[in-house]
Amino acid sequence: MRRILLIGQDPLIAWALEKKIAPLGFHLEHVYTLTEAKLRMRRFHYDALLLDGLARDEQEIFTSTIGATSTIIVLDDVREPMHAPASNMLHLKKEEALSTLVSSLKEVL
Repeated sequence: MRRILLIGQDPLIAWALEKKIAPLGFHLEHVYTLTEAKLRMRRFHYDALLLDGLARDEQEIFTSTIGATSTIIVLDDVREPMHAPASNMLHLKKEEALSTLVSSLKEVL
């Protein structure tokens, strides 16, 4: 089973994503803060990290400190990042996340 870590403040999106991707063999874990995410990442490997609603500076600091071991999918209101994304980073519009996340995960994982 592939593990995915969602970092964000919206438990409803976590619940909906889990229901959508669980039948496809993905397990979603949800944390609210970057600190919680870093603690989990020390113990477990995640195939993908979903960043939901983080500020641009939080995204950049977090992605620069974790390395490039996981695919990073940013759920945001803006499709394009402020700076060029890393090769392992994908941006999705949040309102399209449920409909496009499954196909995006299949493509990048």
